Amino acid sequence: DNGVNPAWRNTVLHAIAATLWDPTLEEPQIKQTSDTLTFDWMQRWSDVSPGAGAYMSEADYIESDFTQAFFGSNYPQLYELKQKYDLLVLFYAHTAVGSEDWEMSEMILRNLPSQNDNLYRK
Repeated sequence: DNGVNPAWRNTVLHAIAATLWDPTLEEPQIKQTSDTLTFDWMQRWSDVSPGAGAYMSEADYIESDFTQAFFGSNYPQLYELKQKYDLLVLFYAHTAVGSEDWEMSEMILRNLPSQNDNLYRK
């Protein structure tokens, strides 16, 4: 018994989608490119593979359903264990177990959490 998303036990394909943009573009154009990856291309993968998972270290930074994608049916038990053993909330990552209890103070392009900002309890 472990925290790996059970979907990984039955997977037949691990695919990585990515996009890039010209850094000289204006912010709205960069945001549109980022949003297309997350809310169009990645949604298509989700639509054809319901209940599938994603590898947290290579996943979309703003995965909308990260608890299902990264942890699947294990999430409730993992959250319970985190509440029990990490009382001081020492272990944190943007889309790790319990991260939905926090929010970041700074966003890049209005939807991408900055890696260099402060965390606040919701």
